[in-house]
Amino acid sequence: MPLQPEDPRLTNYVLGELSANEVSAVEQEAASDPSLRQKIQQLKSIHLNLRENLTTPAEKLQPRQRENVRRKALATHRTRKVISLAALRENLQAWIIPASAAAVLAVTTFLLMRMPADDSPTSAQGTVVPDSASTTIAKATITPQPPVAPEPILPSVVQRGTITPADYPSLDLPVQIKPSSLEEIAKSIRENRQRPPHEAVHLEEIFNHFSFRLNGVVAIARDAVNGWHPDNRGDGTGQHLATLSSEMIACPWKPSATLLLVSIRGGARNDCNAKLAYHPNPDNVSHYRLLGYTPTQGQVMGALPTLLRANSATTVAIEIETIKPGGDLGTLDWTTNDTAAPSISLTYRRDAEPSDDARFAALVCTFAQWLAGELPDAIDAEIISALARESTSAALPPDRREFLELIDQSLHL
Repeated sequence: MPLQPEDPRLTNYVLGELSANEVSAVEQEAASDPSLRQKIQQLKSIHLNLRENLTTPAEKLQPRQRENVRRKALATHRTRKVISLAALRENLQAWIIPASAAAVLAVTTFLLMRMPADDSPTSAQGTVVPDSASTTIAKATITPQPPVAPEPILPSVVQRGTITPADYPSLDLPVQIKPSSLEEIAKSIRENRQRPPHEAVHLEEIFNHFSFRLNGVVAIARDAVNGWHPDNRGDGTGQHLATLSSEMIACPWKPSATLLLVSIRGGARNDCNAKLAYHPNPDNVSHYRLLGYTPTQGQVMGALPTLLRANSATTVAIEIETIKPGGDLGTLDWTTNDTAAPSISLTYRRDAEPSDDARFAALVCTFAQWLAGELPDAIDAEIISALARESTSAALPPDRREFLELIDQSLHL
């Protein structure tokens, strides 16, 4: 199909995201179409201006700003009593050892009082206690416990790269994520003073190290037995099986794209089986991709786990490139225990103010891709530094404050 000035492939061409064949095709059409050449020059100017405007001094975060962050952290540290694991073990040992001895003595005394006397010095069913009564304690019958089922091994979710709704009209989303690898990454940066290997960085694990409260459309799956009940999720007494929330924000590394954030959380009481999928709107979505996971192509390798633990949460991010700004981006469709839950229609309003959680989520996605060496032509230290400054606040939780310090340290390596 001939290129038009509004074709998103022109943006991909400027950002260096097209293959060699696609680049050749764009250049051939631009050579004979002045409007395309003008549009390409305009996009290059916008890209250059964005990079120049986001440029920061060599110090990245100003020394005064870093000192303010550290001062706030110290103030928080002084007001809270933090007990180390070593100190906790010592405190526990101080009372667990005598308490255990007392418990053993009490159980032994109880058994001695309850067991009948036995005239024989030994018994095939017991052990002789050396006292005047020659009381025999019968061996306790130990009932074998069934083995605990191991946690399911999560298969690798395949990242299909940038795909189109025509090729993939539906994208299955995970409801479980492997444990976070952020601790090992932090150790590499803080102790070894070097950035981790690219293959050690897993965006989805870093992303789900944090809890996000998204400020977009929310849908609730209720227990089929109790179809209606008050919205009492907060006090832990509700029968909600799961909650699905969403929010959209402008993509930091690609101005023409939208970042869709999706979070699914299990109910307060019971586990459930949940299946979640994104269905893009083919009339408005030209390309999209799921951030993170194994960089291979094809369908998902094996069935995704559907077990959603009570009080657990999983958040994913999808980069969506649209044909026209904003508008209908598709739907989120899901089921719980094989029962359809309310779908979420995704309509992006570019003038909507994103929440602080959405801004921080965009920072995490951008930093993780930079740390993994992805999109080097679109993501650099200046963009990371600018996003970190936007997320800096005196009211940041400790884990997010530590993450900003980790970013600052990694930018200076």
